[in-house]
Amino acid sequence: MKYIFKILPIFVMLMTACESGDKNIFWISEPDGQENDFLFMAESTNTSEIMSDSLMYYLTKEEILSAEKLRFKNFEKIHSNKRFSIYVLLKVGSGIGRNYTFIIRTFDNDFEIIDSYELASWIDSENLRCYGSIDENLII
Repeated sequence: MKYIFKILPIFVMLMTACESGDKNIFWISEPDGQENDFLFMAESTNTSEIMSDSLMYYLTKEEILSAEKLRFKNFEKIHSNKRFSIYVLLKVGSGIGRNYTFIIRTFDNDFEIIDSYELASWIDSENLRCYGSIDENLII
């Protein structure tokens, strides 16, 4: 019995040593069998489209000009601090097959776009599948 008490702390240390301390705050992972984060997030969530009168706040000028062919959904703010906020947007393209892109977009306090990053894409016409995540330290 006393051997168990000696071995147990070592076992716990080994298990926690392999664990990353960073937690993902948003992710799209590669399909695993029947589970598919990407398609669930893109097709099965109750996230509404960004209304046409709000598009100018969330999109670049180029995206606004192509808004007739594209739809955008706001997956809301995932991080904010005194200097900026980070939102996740879903761009849905038209055409044959699936055409989805998750965008991480950073805004300053005046809601001006600072930066954008395509986190994940599923575009059937290009046979493109990309997956990604952003963690609590804002590392993509």
